[in-house]
Parts: sequence; structure tokens; C-alpha cells
Amino acid sequence: MSQITHYEVLDVSFQATTEEIKQAYRRLAKLFHPDSKSKTADPEKIILVNAAYEVLGDPKRRRCYDQQLRYSQFQPEHYNRQQRTADAQHSYQRYRYTSKHADAHLSDWFKLVYRPVNQLISSILNPLETQLNELSADPFDDELMSQFQIYLEDCRYYLDQAQLAFTSQPNPSNVAGAAANLY
Repeated sequence: MSQITHYEVLDVSFQATTEEIKQAYRRLAKLFHPDSKSKTADPEKIILVNAAYEVLGDPKRRRCYDQQLRYSQFQPEHYNRQQRTADAQHSYQRYRYTSKHADAHLSDWFKLVYRPVNQLISSILNPLETQLNELSADPFDDELMSQFQIYLEDCRYYLDQAQLAFTSQPNPSNVAGAAANLY
């Protein structure tokens, strides 16, 4: 059995203005107040009307009450068991699909981006010390300088290829921060 809300007691909508709430309270107070000596006087109902107006008539208390109402709509007791089970299964299936998709994307990214880029960068860095040592033997030797320039041209080519490979696919979301700072 659901509990009646203050809005239902005052017979106003959730979006009612403060003025509409005040008018509804006055109308119901005249109708149910025991001092009215009318046939509709009802001490039980006037207690509910007063309590509802006490909350909804104060903007700060109304905001808190509205938040409680919204929160209570999502409590487990408002769902039947089958619905909760179905929701849990759907959530789990979505999680599994997303996890599998993320794992597959990461695996593809390693094969198609990370490894090739790493190999290309290794092709640049591994011979660097040897190339510098050879050139430092005689930096004015045209033959050594020519060999070093060929090495630099190769490096430029490898770097261009690495940049193409790196930008060929978006970084996987689960490693995006690290991947963006890798190279």
C-alpha cells in the first residue's frame, strides 16, 4: 500500500506554485476544520492538511521533501522482485558486453598501434648511440656526415610512420590517459 503524499493531501500538482499551495490549504481548511461547523468537518483530515501545508508552504522544507520523494521512488521496495532481477541481469549483461568490447579494443590497439609504434621508435633509438659515436670520431668527415644524414632521414621516415600508426586508431578509453602520454 502506498503512502499518500503531501501533494495528494492538498490536491495540487508537484509543480504547484507557493500561491497555489496556499489557496489549496485555505480551501481545504475551510472544508475540514472542526470549527467550521460544516458537515464536511473532519479532525483527521485537517491534521493531514496542516501537516502537508507545514511542509509544502515552506520552500526550504518543500525542497527537502521533494528530494525525499524522488529518492524513495528508486528504493528497491518499489520494484517487484522480477523487475529487480531483470534490471540486475540487464545491468550485468551490459557490463560484460562493455568489458569484452573494451578488452578487444585494447588488444587490437596493442597489435595495430602500440607494437608497431614501439618497433619504429626502437629503430630510431637503438642505432643512435652507435651513429653518434661514429660521427664523433671525425665530425668533419664527409663520408661519416653523409652516413649520419642517411640515418636522420631514416629516423624521419620511421617517426612519420609511427605518427601515422599512433593516430590510426583512437586510444582505448581504459588506457587513454597513459596512451596519450606515451609518445
